[in-house]
Amino acid sequence: MKKATLFPDDSNPRPPSPEPYVQRSRTSQAAAKLVRPSVSSQVARVFDFIDSHGNYGATDREIQHGLELDGNSQRPRRVWLQKHGFVTTKGIPPEVRDRSTVWVTTSKPLRLRDAG
Repeated sequence: MKKATLFPDDSNPRPPSPEPYVQRSRTSQAAAKLVRPSVSSQVARVFDFIDSHGNYGATDREIQHGLELDGNSQRPRRVWLQKHGFVTTKGIPPEVRDRSTVWVTTSKPLRLRDAG
């Protein structure tokens, strides 16, 4: 039986981890169970927030404040979106607001809500 992945076209740069937590850590296991249902919704929320700001875009700090997410929750979701081409920096060189990079969306992710 083939294991399902987030990337059906096999574009995942690393093989998926067999477990979404550190195996010897009870805290990590408990956190993974709590977050698992919301991981894809957090990615979608970050994308939707950036997208809702149109060409003005949003900085990581603005996203964190607007979604009431800790930076350690928000940044990995934005990095995932950037890595897979859904968001990019605004302008060349990247536009900076309050010494932070401004992010804008590049396309609508059709399968984002199915991720996770």
